[in-house]
Amino acid sequence: MGAITEEGIVCTQTITMSDIEAYAEMSGDRNPIHQGPDAIAHGALLIGKISAAVWMAYGDGTVARAIERLTIHRPVKAGDEFNIAVSHPSDVAGSRFGEKEITVRVTKWCGETEKLVAEGSITIIPPKTGNGILNGGGA
Repeated sequence: MGAITEEGIVCTQTITMSDIEAYAEMSGDRNPIHQGPDAIAHGALLIGKISAAVWMAYGDGTVARAIERLTIHRPVKAGDEFNIAVSHPSDVAGSRFGEKEITVRVTKWCGETEKLVAEGSITIIPPKTGNGILNGGGA
């Protein structure tokens, strides 16, 4: 689980050149902007890192049902470390189907300032405990 802050649960992720190369190979997307020393990460690779942060925050068995209103404001390059803040489970009301809409905010440090990378919301179904009750989160 990531650090618990006022923003929610914050997980730090990094995109490596190996991540970008592996994603390009798997997807077949060999656009030149994803190559070389200034390679920009694929948007779907960033979404994968967000998904990993949601799993770390809510636990094994979490299902991301929908990514909604996710806006990417700036690129992430190889070597960039960034923070992904997701709503804390106790801050989120659940639906009768067990779905919860959580907010996501991705930021990275650019010199002296923290800049917004992406923000939006994701509808998840948190894992259930052994007694069938929705887990409050945390891996």
